[in-house]
Amino acid sequence: MLDGFSSNTPFGFELLSEAVASVVGVTRGSSTADPVLEGRVDARVAALSGLPAGPELAAALGQLDVAKLSDWELVEVLRARYRQASHDRG
Repeated sequence: MLDGFSSNTPFGFELLSEAVASVVGVTRGSSTADPVLEGRVDARVAALSGLPAGPELAAALGQLDVAKLSDWELVEVLRARYRQASHDRG
């Protein structure tokens, strides 16, 4: 096992996405405030974390224009896409 990666986190994805989120926050000068709680997040992106992997999540992901999303939203979309890809692989 690699240092920093747990056996219950596939490929350390959660660790990676947290690292990406923290780097994005630092490089963009973002505050540490949660954008969801501040109402600055597209409602469709905020809803992704509550959707189980499957047809509904796939449809929700297909409706998003990633070019218009913030860095924080992109991290959430990547998390959802990873869940969906894992589901699709079975």
